[in-house]
Amino acid sequence: MRPDLDDTEFWRAGLENFSNFLTPLASTLTALVALYAVCRWKSDRTWERSQELGKRLLLALRAYEHEFENLMDPMHTLGRSFAGLTLPKGSTADDISRASLIAAEADYEAQQKRVNEALAEFRSLLDEAEILWPFGVQQWPETILKLQSELFQFLTFSIWALDPAPDSYRSVVGTRNVSKRREACETLTKDGIKRNSEKTEFQNEWAAAIVQLRERIQDKMR
Repeated sequence: MRPDLDDTEFWRAGLENFSNFLTPLASTLTALVALYAVCRWKSDRTWERSQELGKRLLLALRAYEHEFENLMDPMHTLGRSFAGLTLPKGSTADDISRASLIAAEADYEAQQKRVNEALAEFRSLLDEAEILWPFGVQQWPETILKLQSELFQFLTFSIWALDPAPDSYRSVVGTRNVSKRREACETLTKDGIKRNSEKTEFQNEWAAAIVQLRERIQDKMR
């Protein structure tokens, strides 16, 4: 039977059915739009955080690199000051050498402290990076630390640069026998020269590791 198009009840019932169909559909669409907006906002926010964190990491890495490069001069000054200890003990020249050595030690230790502080700042940012950029971010600086340790050993003229006052150093400074002091200094100097001859290789490896780390950070920012 064909419906009476003038029947008000017929149209009212049809509109109610249509409304019942549209209401859940509209709710679903609204929820989907809201979900998309949230996901888009989170995606944009994550990208912004990634950019911000990446920039901070790059700045911290550059600060560490700069401070480490600045360590070279006081390290070499320390080595040159140590060579003056072959002078006769108690002489004016010996007193000057000792004063220079003390000053060189202070400069070296102060700069080494700045290096460690810069590296600590860089590593602290990796806690944030571990959350935002998973997949082993924390292991990145281990290569840097290893190469830094090796470079410390090969950049100095003497084996005591890693510790400004070990027994070998004190024994050289403390003895009154000039020939023994000279012999000890020569031994340390030879060892230092051997290390120094190999420093370029380690310096290049360290620089390459820094470049690789910088590239990884930049890649994470994309």
